[in-house]
Amino acid sequence: MGIIVDLYIKSNRVDNIRPPILGQGEHLNSIGEDVWIIDGTTIFPNEKDVEVKEMLETLREKYELKIKVHDISLRSERRKAYFKKIKQTPMIVIGGQRIEGIPKIDELEKIFDSINGPG
Repeated sequence: MGIIVDLYIKSNRVDNIRPPILGQGEHLNSIGEDVWIIDGTTIFPNEKDVEVKEMLETLREKYELKIKVHDISLRSERRKAYFKKIKQTPMIVIGGQRIEGIPKIDELEKIFDSINGPG
C-alpha cells in the first residue's frame, strides 16, 4: 500500500541542464555538494533539506514510504506550493498533516504508526 509523503524544499541553486553522466536520483558533485536530479532538473539542496530527506529515506522501507520531493525554487512547483500555502521549507506533508522544519525521527514514526494502525 505505502504512505505518500510530500517533501517541500527550496534549493540553493537550480541548473536546467542535466549532466549527461547523471541519472534520476542523488549524487555528490566534485566538491562534495549534494546534487539531486528531479524531473530532469539538477538542484543543489541546502543542508536542512538533505537532513530531512535522509531521515525519510531511513524510514522508507519500514513504512513503505513513497517520497515525492517538490523544489519550490522551480517555477512549476512554486505555483503549486503557493496554492497549498507552503511558506516554510523544509516541510513534510503526510495526508493532511504538515511538519515544518526538521522533525525528530520518533515524531515521524508516531505519525506513520498512526496511519498504519495497530500491529
